[in-house]
Amino acid sequence: MKAYPIYPQRQSELLDGVWDFAWLGESLRFEEIAPQSITYKGVMAVPGVFDAGPELAGQRGVGLYRRTVYTGLKPGRIRLRFGGMGLRARIFWDGLEIGATELAYSGVQFDFDAGKGPHHELVVAVDNRIPENPPLLFSPEYDFYGYGGIYRSVEMERLPSAHLNRVQVHTIDLEKRKVRLKISVDGVSSDELDFTVVFDEKEPVAFKRPVVDGWVTVDLSVPRGRVWSPETPNLHTVTVAIAGDCITERFGLRTIEARKGRILLNGQPLLLRGLNRHEAHPELGPALPTSIMIEDLQYLRDMGCNFIRGAHYPMNQQFLDLCDRMGFLVWEESLGWGDDEARVSDEHFMELQEMQTRLMVRNSINHPSVIIWAFLNEACSQSPASRPLYERLTRAIRQEDPSRLLSYASNRTIPPTSYSPSRRKKGTRVKVADLNFDLVDVISVNLYPGWLSDIDWETIRPLDMVSERLAELAEDFSTAKYKDKPVLISEIGAASLPGCHDRLRSYWSEEYQADLVGEAIRSVFSQNRFSGVAIWQMYDTRTFANGTRKARGFNNAGVLDEYRRPKLAYEVVKELYGKSKRTDSKLASAKKAAVVSRRPSVSQLAALDPENCVPTTATSGNWRG
Repeated sequence: MKAYPIYPQRQSELLDGVWDFAWLGESLRFEEIAPQSITYKGVMAVPGVFDAGPELAGQRGVGLYRRTVYTGLKPGRIRLRFGGMGLRARIFWDGLEIGATELAYSGVQFDFDAGKGPHHELVVAVDNRIPENPPLLFSPEYDFYGYGGIYRSVEMERLPSAHLNRVQVHTIDLEKRKVRLKISVDGVSSDELDFTVVFDEKEPVAFKRPVVDGWVTVDLSVPRGRVWSPETPNLHTVTVAIAGDCITERFGLRTIEARKGRILLNGQPLLLRGLNRHEAHPELGPALPTSIMIEDLQYLRDMGCNFIRGAHYPMNQQFLDLCDRMGFLVWEESLGWGDDEARVSDEHFMELQEMQTRLMVRNSINHPSVIIWAFLNEACSQSPASRPLYERLTRAIRQEDPSRLLSYASNRTIPPTSYSPSRRKKGTRVKVADLNFDLVDVISVNLYPGWLSDIDWETIRPLDMVSERLAELAEDFSTAKYKDKPVLISEIGAASLPGCHDRLRSYWSEEYQADLVGEAIRSVFSQNRFSGVAIWQMYDTRTFANGTRKARGFNNAGVLDEYRRPKLAYEVVKELYGKSKRTDSKLASAKKAAVVSRRPSVSQLAALDPENCVPTTATSGNWRG
């Protein structure tokens, strides 16, 4: 499946398929690799990973991918586009290095002169080792497996001398269906650009506009424009053409904002029901085919979800295209997990973080499904050392795209000394340790009461902790300091071993996980302060393969197992999200002509449907341990 944007006039070739492969292991430093001296004895699929199959499972080192490409007799500029690689890569064309990347999972591209002759050798060296100094974006402490390979599609294009890079489409007046087109162009010789614009294959309209620092801007109304929402995921295309080149982008007309403690989609309160989702499979790693992406979305739809938190790296553009088309709301975040003071203070790490975060926004700018940009999952946001990087990343995102909401998932809220409010001294409050919530539009919290908790097991029932902790958080974030910001529970849940059943509903059983997930959803939806919840996580995912940190070498918190087979918690999510969805519909009908200034109370919902008195909204989750 080819992702947008599309360049209809360009000579292009999708380079997916079977490539020659050579395994070097750890014999050489990555910087010392010379592809001319390598003998290729194997083959490997692109997209794919080399360390999930039987020959190299779990191996760390360098793998070289090679293939011959045809560019034609005419020399010229070439663009190589990679949808995502990991953990770092060097790219060689006819033996010469033309580019490199340390941005795992990020979509990157390289422009260069093809050279003489119609046939050329392309080699991609991929290293999945994780050096400590200087730090890569990926750390061995991250709670998901760092695969080596070319995760996503590779495409080659011949560039015209004057060419279009992207057209960013921003909704500036939803009622009038008006958008702003920001056109990125290279190689033009004039200070003005002649171009045409076509919406939805209608009649082209000609324009002439000034070029300012490589950008051209024009405001237009979309003919017969239709609003995009999860219920009606209407999509439009826009084609911009200049002499010798054109580009087609797909977009949706919609707005997203945070106001008075609520998230508003197209001006209406948004109630999120979500799960966290990795791009993962035990045999394929993150190189998921389109069929599995669609199956994942079908499972999410069956559970009543309207929201996906993409964990914990930039998403596949093909998957986001599907979310646009099928009507899912998405949180997309750049790569990071639990980074400590030493990492967030390292200048090289900070530079990589800003580069990949800006790239994420640029690559996904036109997806109406993406409503929240985020970064640095569960980093040390309680430490003053984190402030410079958090400020740098929020500033970068707002420079790239001020139209969407900004957040990060924090687990740096201090838990109470006792999970029984009656045991705390009167007048004491649970303090919020996070120092950076003032920078974002949406406060997002990861927490695991009843699972990752320090409690007195003799006197406290673990499930009782869930509602008590969430009630405390709702109170904490209702103070003047935070009251105007929406609050999401971005991770909550528990793990279970697939097929483990226990009549006593003990830890690690599917029964306990189902009980806790149900308690979490009911508790979040019973608090007016929360805008929703994203359960951690959709399915079990490979993590620390060796050691005792995770049973089976998997993060087992999925409501499906790693092969997408439902656990008991799946039906609990489906039942509660389904009830919440029906309540939302009744509220929408009851409030259709009114301006909703605050979220309805539980009693108001009960008056509409006593059996389904659960408010709604959802965000993301990640199970740690």
